[in-house]
Amino acid sequence: MPDVTGVLETALYIDDLERASKFYQELFGFGELLADERMRALNVAGKQALLLFKKGASKQDNPVPGGIVPPHAGAG
Repeated sequence: MPDVTGVLETALYIDDLERASKFYQELFGFGELLADERMRALNVAGKQALLLFKKGASKQDNPVPGGIVPPHAGAG
């Protein structure tokens, strides 16, 4: 398994949320922090996160523990 020491403010916009989440969890051993039908937050090195957003699915505020993730859809 490759060594990952950190990821800072990284978000990926993807078409297949389940497939991408499974890929990063299996390849790097990232644990799941949050999950819903629009996004996954994966634990990286304890205090950091890799955010996976389904393209076009985040056009509204997304309330999460500790705040709100503003709208974004990954187009552009």
